[in-house]
Amino acid sequence: MQIGEVRNLQNKTVVLQLTDGEMAIVKVNSVDEEYEDIMVDVLETNMPGAYPQSRPDSCFTIRASDILSASEILRVV
Repeated sequence: MQIGEVRNLQNKTVVLQLTDGEMAIVKVNSVDEEYEDIMVDVLETNMPGAYPQSRPDSCFTIRASDILSASEILRVV
């Protein structure tokens, strides 16, 4: 994906499908247009070994070009 396609996902919880086969539920903390990546908190993933042991305050960077699709998780109240 291009960075402009994920710009509107900041501060949202989304499902990402990545080029390496990973499916992850993440909270998008920020979108960096200059570096074309996003900073996320990984909430759930089918590849848990891809992330080092994390603390509650840690986040990870994902390049926009590694994202095949991104779908916002909508809450039903």
